Amino acid sequence: MHIDTPEYWQSHKSVYLIALWLEALLYGVYIPLFGATLYIMLRKKTSDRFASRVFLIGVITSFILISLHNGICAYRLDVAYSIETRLNPKETINIFQDFKRWERSSTTILSPMTVWVGEALITYRCYLVWGRSYRVVVVPTLVSLTSIVVTSLNLKWFADPTFINPISIRHILGAVYPLNLIHSLITTSLIAYRIHTCYERTRKAGLHRYGSSTGVLNSLNLIGLLRIVVESAAIYCVHMFLLTVFYFVGYHHGSALLQHMLVPVTGIVFALVAIRTHIEQRTKPSNGWGHKEHSIASSLHWAKDTETSCTSEESAETRSYEHSVEHERHRVRFEGADSTSTTDRLRNDIFRPLTPIPVVHVTKEVQYRIERE
Repeated sequence: MHIDTPEYWQSHKSVYLIALWLEALLYGVYIPLFGATLYIMLRKKTSDRFASRVFLIGVITSFILISLHNGICAYRLDVAYSIETRLNPKETINIFQDFKRWERSSTTILSPMTVWVGEALITYRCYLVWGRSYRVVVVPTLVSLTSIVVTSLNLKWFADPTFINPISIRHILGAVYPLNLIHSLITTSLIAYRIHTCYERTRKAGLHRYGSSTGVLNSLNLIGLLRIVVESAAIYCVHMFLLTVFYFVGYHHGSALLQHMLVPVTGIVFALVAIRTHIEQRTKPSNGWGHKEHSIASSLHWAKDTETSCTSEESAETRSYEHSVEHERHRVRFEGADSTSTTDRLRNDIFRPLTPIPVVHVTKEVQYRIERE
C-alpha cells in the first residue's frame, strides 16, 4: 500500500482504533488480577518486610502507570474519533502521532516507565532468589540501564527531530525491544536455573521423600514454582519478540497493536505470578505422593518398608536421613522453632525473599552432605 494515499491513512486509523480497544480490553482483565495480587500481598506475612514493601510499592506503581496510560489513551480516542469528527484519516493520525500534544507525549513516556518498573522488580526478584548476590544481577542491571538510555534518546528525538539524524535514530529505536527481550530472558533463566538447582539438590539428598509439614523440603513443589515462573515470563517474552520482529520487517500495523497491548500485558504477567504461586501454595501436597496430610511417621514408615528394595548405599542414606529428620522433629518440638521450609518460602510468594540454600531445619551433618554432593 502506497504512503500518503487515502487507503493508507484509513488503514492506520482503523489500526489505532483496534489497538486502543485491545488495550482497554486487557486493562479490564488486569484490574481484577491486580486486586487479587494486592489482596494476597497485604495478607501475606513474611520475616523480610523490606522486600515485601519493595514489591508492594512496585506493583502499585505499575498499576498507577498502566491506569494513567489507559485513561489518556481513552481520551485520545475520544478526541480523534468523536470530538474532531470532521477530520480526514490523515489528520486523525496526526493527532495520534503529534508529540507536541500532551496526550501523545505522556503516553509515550508512560509506556517505557511501566517496562522499567517491571524490569526493576524482576531484577530484584532475581537478586533475592540468588541469596542477595550482587554479582548475579550485574548483567541484567547493565542491560536495563542501557535500555533506559536508549529509550531516553528516542524520547528526546520525538520532541526534537533535529537532535539526531534519521538514519542513526532508526538503529537506536531498533535496540529498545531487543534489550527488553534480552533482559527478560536473562533474569528468567537465572531464576529458573536457581530453582532447578534447588530441586536437584533436594532430590539427590533424598529429602524429597519426606513431608514438608515437618520442616523438610518437598522438592516436587519446586517444579510447580519453576513452571509458574517460566510460563508467566513466556507471555512477556513472546510479546516482546513479536514487537522486535514486526519493527525490523516494517510491519507497522502489528507494531502499533502490540505497543498498546504491552502496557497492560506487563502488569498481567506480574499479577499472574503472584496469584498462581498463591494457588500452588493453597493446593500443595505435603509430600511427593500427592496426599494432603502425611505425617513424618508415615513417611518414615514408607521409607523403612522400601529399604529391602534399595541398594546397600541407598539404604544407608535412607537410614541416615531418617535419623536426621527424626532428631530435627524433636528439636523443633522442644525449641519451638519455625517449621517453615525453604520450599514453602519459595512457594509462598515469588515476590518474597528467597534463600539460596535449599535446606533448612535439618542438622548440620545433612547440610554438609548436601553441599559435598
